[in-house]
Amino acid sequence: MRIGIIAPYFGKLPKWFQLFLDSCRDNPKFDWIILSDDTEPFDYPENVHFFKMSFAECQKVVQAPFDFKVEIPRPHKLCDYRAAYGLIFEEYLKEYDWWGHCDLDIIWGKLENFITEEMLLRYDKIYSGGHLALYRNMAENNRVFMSEVDGKRRYREVFSTGSGCVFDEWGSGSINEIYLAEGRPIRLENDCADLDAYSTAFVRMYFDTKTMKYRRDNIENSIFKWEEGRIYQIYQIGQKVSRKEFAYIHLFKKQMVDERQNKNGPFYMVPNRFVDGALNEEMLLKQCRKWELLNVEYFKVKWKSFKYRWESGNWSNISVIAKLKEKLSRKT
Repeated sequence: MRIGIIAPYFGKLPKWFQLFLDSCRDNPKFDWIILSDDTEPFDYPENVHFFKMSFAECQKVVQAPFDFKVEIPRPHKLCDYRAAYGLIFEEYLKEYDWWGHCDLDIIWGKLENFITEEMLLRYDKIYSGGHLALYRNMAENNRVFMSEVDGKRRYREVFSTGSGCVFDEWGSGSINEIYLAEGRPIRLENDCADLDAYSTAFVRMYFDTKTMKYRRDNIENSIFKWEEGRIYQIYQIGQKVSRKEFAYIHLFKKQMVDERQNKNGPFYMVPNRFVDGALNEEMLLKQCRKWELLNVEYFKVKWKSFKYRWESGNWSNISVIAKLKEKLSRKT
C-alpha cells in the first residue's frame, strides 16, 4: 500500500532538517510531501516531494473545502487542521492508499518494522499523536473529523477560533475521541520515542489511554542512536547497558546542534547534540547523567511559551486533558 505523509511548514525549516530528509531516504516504501516557503536547496531524496507554497496560499487551500470562515492566524494553528488534511490536500494525496501528517523535528527509524501490512488492513487510523498519524485514504474516512459527538460538531468550533485546541491529538472532542465514540478501528499506541520537552535529559513521554494522562518513562537517562536506518534507545540499569528499537524519535522542542565529524555513518543523539556513532556508549551515558539534576530545558521552554503568548495575545490556559478526564468521569 502506498503511504504519503504531508507536512506544511512555513518559516525557516529546522536547522537539522537534512537529517530528517536522510532518515526519510532510508524508508523508500513511504513518501513525504513538504509544503513550504523555505526554498533552501536541501538534498531531497526521491521519496520526499517539495512544493513551494506561501502561508497565504496555504490559508486559501485550507479555506476552500469549508462553507464557513476558518481561522489560521499563524502557521502553528495548522496543527488543528491535521485531521482534515485528507480532504484539504486531497490533490496531493489522491494517489496514496494511506495518508498521514507529521512533525519535522523527527528522525525516522525503520518504519516498516512497526507499520505492518496487518495494521494497514485492520485499522482506519494508526497512532494517536500529532507528530505522526496515518489515515486510510477513503472519502468517508477523510471526513470522520466532521462527525457529531455529544450533539456537537467539534471541528466547526476548532476551525472558527485562532487559538490552539489540540484537535489532532487528545482533548475534548478531538479526532481520537471521535474515532473511539464511533467505534472505528484505531490503533492508539505510538511506537515512538517522544521526548519530554521540559527535560534536558532525554526522557520518553507516552499517553496512557487507560488513565488519559501523559506519563514519563521510568528510564531517566537515555541516549539514542541511528544505525543502519534504525533508531535505538540506549540506557543503563546497574551495570547493564540495554537498547530498545523505536519507529522514530520525536526531538520535541530540542535545539539540537550537529557536531558529527562523519556525516555518512551512524550517530548518537544526546542532550542536545548529534555526535559520531564511533563514540563510547557508556561514556556518553555517564556524561548525560548530569542532566537528570541540571534541567535548564524547563526554563527555556517556559520562556519561549511566555514569548509566544505575549506576541500572539493568546493567554488561554486550557488543560484539554483535564477537561477530557472531567467529561469521562461525568459519564461514569
